[in-house]
Amino acid sequence: MNKFVKNDDSGIRLDRWLKENLTNASFIEIQKIIRTGQVRVDGGRKKSDYRVSSGDEIRVPPNFEFNEKQRYQNNKRENLLLSDMTVYHDKDVIVINKPYGLPTQGGVSARYHIDSIIKSEDSSYRLVHRLDKNTTGALLIAKNRKSAQYYTEAFNKRLINKKYLALTNNFPKKNNGVVDYPLELKNKKITSASDKLQEALTYFKIKSSNPDGVSLMELMPHTGRKHQIRKHLLMLGCPIIGDTKYGDQKYPMSIQKKLYLHSYEINFPNIENTKDINVVVDTPYHFKNAISKLGLNLNG
Repeated sequence: MNKFVKNDDSGIRLDRWLKENLTNASFIEIQKIIRTGQVRVDGGRKKSDYRVSSGDEIRVPPNFEFNEKQRYQNNKRENLLLSDMTVYHDKDVIVINKPYGLPTQGGVSARYHIDSIIKSEDSSYRLVHRLDKNTTGALLIAKNRKSAQYYTEAFNKRLINKKYLALTNNFPKKNNGVVDYPLELKNKKITSASDKLQEALTYFKIKSSNPDGVSLMELMPHTGRKHQIRKHLLMLGCPIIGDTKYGDQKYPMSIQKKLYLHSYEINFPNIENTKDINVVVDTPYHFKNAISKLGLNLNG
């Protein structure tokens, strides 16, 4: 049996979460199955005092039952509703706070993803941009074809601005600045080396840092190239903690082994040409917990 943690439950102890979500399970039984490794969180063992995060997949032995029916009959894993993640909506658009580990779209090994959730809600809903599987935060969803075309064009015209937070190993020489370095477009049909280079621009600012060389950085990408922030921070000499593709696996002591990149704010035009809409989403528990343990300041 398995179930996914909702946004509202982030930060709750694992044993308490199980007590609230399992049917007729005593606290002693819960402690036992955790202690003996019969409870898995995203495939791994955790202790009773582990604090669950939004999007965590909790698996328990088959003789235990969750006290809530699976939300979608066509796929037992899909027990997150769109409303569980929604932080803003109007007649044209939805903004969700995407959980950790949940892909935006499907693939060879991803049958459960944001696209499947929104299509289960309404077949006219459409993605207009993407976040990597392990990147959390603000994701814009169009409610109809007209708004999808409008916001896709708005992204192309760079009328939509996003701000990210990242925890990095090391820090740049300057407290703020810009990385203006073209990135290669991996397209086999393009033969010219110059045509493969795409303009890529990322503004950065150190919000806080500690004596161990860990920084909390704010990133504002001006362009939207694939993996742009991750690549640019590597070029800057301060890779994102947990980025195994564009960095290293050096984790500071006492923090969870996850990727620390979060899209915390998005600003976009109103389709009715009125005042721009600005949405700030909550930072996931594992990220805030790491900031606290590393002695950093989120409000720096």
